Amino acid sequence: VRQPGYRDLHLYGVLDEPEEASKPYYLYSKGIDFVQRCAQDGDQPWCLVVSTQEPHDPYWAHQPYYDLYDPDSIPQPPSYRDDLHDKPRYFQRLKGVWRDMGWEQYAEATACYYACTSLIDAQVGRLLDVLDQTGQAENTIVIYTTDHGDQMGAHGLLMKGPPAYEETYRIPLIVRWPGVVESGATSDALVNSMDLAPTIVERAGCAPFETQARSMLPLLRGEPAGEAFEGDFAEFLGQRFAYTQRIV
Repeated sequence: VRQPGYRDLHLYGVLDEPEEASKPYYLYSKGIDFVQRCAQDGDQPWCLVVSTQEPHDPYWAHQPYYDLYDPDSIPQPPSYRDDLHDKPRYFQRLKGVWRDMGWEQYAEATACYYACTSLIDAQVGRLLDVLDQTGQAENTIVIYTTDHGDQMGAHGLLMKGPPAYEETYRIPLIVRWPGVVESGATSDALVNSMDLAPTIVERAGCAPFETQARSMLPLLRGEPAGEAFEGDFAEFLGQRFAYTQRIV
């Protein structure tokens, strides 16, 4: 993808190298080593954060995971042909970045994005297996989330960017808490990534701190959401554009 004034963007591609050569495999291997060492320390509490860039763009997919997805079978999002005529001008400027791409390229990029996501899923599975093998699974809270989603053709856009659409702002949040969170349970409450901090602090029995975020412990325990989780707030500070956007 070429834009005047910017470096060429290699948006997606397929790598002919083993999964073990990927950065996520390396990072999760380090996490697995940490969990195995913690198992030797008995009841000593521990906390582990494993964070990867994938599936962030550019979408470099490993062949076995790319083979799981057929670009020809990926449907266009219902909003793919949205011309954004009634949206702020910068929305249209962003869409112009992809004007030389047809749906075939969007679908290929999406297949690579899905493949990157499946690679991460496999690494999470490796870590969960080690929790089982070391006898720590029933005494460990696992939180799986991300910082944003990608448009992948919705509204004719790709990646994230300023537009405040569901595809970017509604992200996965999965919590496994044996004996407390029922397997397969879901919630319609509106929560924010910021809410994770007071949730973890409260569960760890630490002193609360001043914050606008809300502890999600009542939700995780299956209690009614209440007014605190009926709305949410976010903001975006412009990126390459000089403006502030607030989302309620």
